[in-house]
Amino acid sequence: CGQEETVKVMNRFSKLFSRYFGCHKGYSIGISDVTPSERLRQVKYSILSKGYDKAAENIDLYNKGSLELRPGCDLLQSLEEVLNGILGKLRESAGK
Repeated sequence: CGQEETVKVMNRFSKLFSRYFGCHKGYSIGISDVTPSERLRQVKYSILSKGYDKAAENIDLYNKGSLELRPGCDLLQSLEEVLNGILGKLRESAGK
């Protein structure tokens, strides 16, 4: 997957969509219809930067041995749980 595959899928979808609706309904879609605006990119960058900073803080706490342990977890497992939580929230926030 990744960015290249996403571009391929969007191009294929665009061709299919425009051929069907262009011929039958008089509708078309262009790359500008699916390209995020500069404002959206800035908001996304801001959300991701805050999340990455929070993740880096927790990694620093782990490296110092002062990360709060989660119930039933050792230090590494606690870090994994914290980072999974942070990244999950980032995914949700960036997807809105």
